[in-house]
Amino acid sequence: MMRFMPLGGHALKSVERYNIRTNTWTNVSSLNHVRFGSCACVVNGKIYVIGGTGDNESKTTIEAYDGTINEWKIETNIEISRWGASVVAL
Repeated sequence: MMRFMPLGGHALKSVERYNIRTNTWTNVSSLNHVRFGSCACVVNGKIYVIGGTGDNESKTTIEAYDGTINEWKIETNIEISRWGASVVAL
């Protein structure tokens, strides 16, 4: 299925999924933390959002979205907060 999910923005928790085939937007579960300037990647079907900033603090959390249960879960933390960074899945 052809879909994409914009994440973050202006310190947001909300997440929407866009379906290219049906030209429709759907609200999905919100992030646990307000954030912008985060980076994201997909590994084994889960979307991982890393770092960013929001609520007047830099984030060290890594959140994972599981689309099968429509849930974001804090997986772990990075040692040094990052925002405006990039990530790649290997």
